[in-house]
Amino acid sequence: MAGKFLPIPKKFLLIFISVLITNLFTFLAPQSLLAQIPSGFVQRDADKLILNGQTYKFIGFNKAGAANDNRYYSCGDGGDNPDVFLSTMFSTFKNICSNQNTNFVLRVWFTQAFTTRNNALDWSRIDRVINYAKQNNVRLIVTLENEWENCTKSMTNSANGEKLNDWYKEGYRLWNKDHPQNNGYNYPLTFREYVRTIVNRYKDEPTILAWQIMNEAESADRSGISDPLSLYNFTKDIASLIKSIDHNHLVSLGTIGDSNAGLENGNYLWMHSIPEIDILETHEYKDPNNPLPEPIPKNNMAAKILGKPIFMGEAGIYANDSAVPPNIFTYQQRASLFSNKMNAYFSNGGDGYLIWNWTNVRSTPGSQNFTYYQVDSDDPVCTTLFKNFNPPVCETNHTCYPNEIPKTIKMDWESPTDLNGWSGSQSPLTLSTQYKKNGNQSMRWDIDLSNSVSKWDEESISKSFATPQNWSGQGEKVKVYIYIPQNQANTVTGDFAAKVYLYNGSTSTSSASTGLAPGIWNEVTINSPNLTNITRVQIKVAKDREGFSYTGPIFVDFFHLTSSSNSADANNDGQADGIDYMIWLTNFGQNGRLEQGDFNGDGIINISDLFVWIANYTY
Repeated sequence: MAGKFLPIPKKFLLIFISVLITNLFTFLAPQSLLAQIPSGFVQRDADKLILNGQTYKFIGFNKAGAANDNRYYSCGDGGDNPDVFLSTMFSTFKNICSNQNTNFVLRVWFTQAFTTRNNALDWSRIDRVINYAKQNNVRLIVTLENEWENCTKSMTNSANGEKLNDWYKEGYRLWNKDHPQNNGYNYPLTFREYVRTIVNRYKDEPTILAWQIMNEAESADRSGISDPLSLYNFTKDIASLIKSIDHNHLVSLGTIGDSNAGLENGNYLWMHSIPEIDILETHEYKDPNNPLPEPIPKNNMAAKILGKPIFMGEAGIYANDSAVPPNIFTYQQRASLFSNKMNAYFSNGGDGYLIWNWTNVRSTPGSQNFTYYQVDSDDPVCTTLFKNFNPPVCETNHTCYPNEIPKTIKMDWESPTDLNGWSGSQSPLTLSTQYKKNGNQSMRWDIDLSNSVSKWDEESISKSFATPQNWSGQGEKVKVYIYIPQNQANTVTGDFAAKVYLYNGSTSTSSASTGLAPGIWNEVTINSPNLTNITRVQIKVAKDREGFSYTGPIFVDFFHLTSSSNSADANNDGQADGIDYMIWLTNFGQNGRLEQGDFNGDGIINISDLFVWIANYTY
């Protein structure tokens, strides 16, 4: 579950420098060792997951206490009879939730608490979980330690048993039950020793999809001051240790996202730039009605910049039988909300989605607490959503509505009131949350091109300005993106055409695009030196073939892009972000201009330009 938010001054971005210099070109290299990995292991091929030569996307649940056995240690349900619990749970995944045709994954916690018996290691509880998972074709993401006190030793003198930065600085490699200042972490092995031992034991087990170093790692001192450098050094050390022993499995750090201590202000990107980290993770609980709330798109963009996969490690929505109090939904409503979220997440570049939290027997919650997140074998999340779900097949870079549009764009609509003044020749315009560009709302426009005689049957929407608009300036553009749903449109390209008009008094400037293709975002751009005194904007959609007809929705986004004044903005999208960093990195050591990454204007692309990028960083 999510930890507290700890703000951090922007100056902490300066610690980027050490890793960026060290890993300049490793950062760009695709991480593919597929030829060296035995079959049956899920592997990374650049930004995709691969299993036996095929793209691998997964869904599933969390069950932190899957290894629970009340005879030795209690954390979670099912511990009175763990064999019955595990047999029931995994067979349900195989036969009810997944219909045996889905890449199904369970995220579990194998902390040292579940392997300790009488102050010595006992692997029986871990072996039992792995064996049941293997029998039912379920893979495991194995989390090795928890930031919080659940299912581990609480850390004394820290809020809620949370691990503070002294854990990440030195405690993980020094503290055990014999250490005089173990701060509550009194297990037989230090965490580093435990990682070495468990990884060595299971390095050849393909049932394990990935090692996850921590659950919801974050790093701050006792005063709440963020300490990303300690978290970075810890992650680098443990990830390198795992890879030195185990070349078969993926490695994940394990984070909520980019808003927690040690991960804010770009440190999430930095932390996951470590070459030994294969896959990024994020968690989401806060906005049930928004399919893709921030910072999810931003975290996914970090994965895209790094060229690595990313998965939703935890997602939860409250539900009960009565759907009260507010913000608690019926089980069917929850399944629908998750359907929207999962489709949006996979469409936005995600590679896996895990819901919190599975139970064999649903508890009756008495107040707003974690039991509201429970999913069992009768829940429509299992019986309907997961059983029938297949991740959407997307056009480009795993995105069904791509993110190519710069973040500095100004949208003319983000709420229904923003549609004021727009009118069309068909049904009223409405906003859609299903089809979006760059995480923003899209405008739905229902058109009727059913005239079978006229080749240029067309419809239009337009907006007039009471006060003429001045959009002039170097590099400024107007762009319109049009999406025609694939499953409702004729799949033959060339049947749709679009035009965009800008009216300057009685004079118009236009740009046309023919052959609009269904199922993708089509771009129509006006590049004009004269964008002053704009009195009206008009968008036309037409059929360009006789006999063709289409009646149904299309989705439109209208953008006005301004030129950039950012001195570290190589691609002129208005901000210094990871794309500009990659441009700098690609041209490092060469002569060039701003467009190639020369941010200080000396004609050479070198480390001095990196300082300029950091100072202007707007990720």
